[in-house]
Amino acid sequence: MSLFTKALRKNKELEQTTPGATTKRMKSKIIALIGMALLMINPASAADINWTEITAVIDGFVGIVPSFGSMVSAIMPIILMISIYVFIMKFWDKILGAIDSAFSFMK
Repeated sequence: MSLFTKALRKNKELEQTTPGATTKRMKSKIIALIGMALLMINPASAADINWTEITAVIDGFVGIVPSFGSMVSAIMPIILMISIYVFIMKFWDKILGAIDSAFSFMK
């Protein structure tokens, strides 16, 4: 009897002795998740929030986003060239490794 069959047998015994234990755990986790979601949905308009600072932060981020787009489009050709170079180097390395292992009996 291997270790794998012992583990399977032990798992089956646990499942038989505690029926529905996993579903009870899952139900309690789902209830807790729903409760936390309901607490987070509490309307933010009830509190006095200064929205002018938040809009300034959002406007600042939106001003940065186009430069991120141009940066990504500028770096894509470099990433493409590096990936082609790495592919070619790995390809030749595998070929030379196969030739080396094919003639390893001569060493």
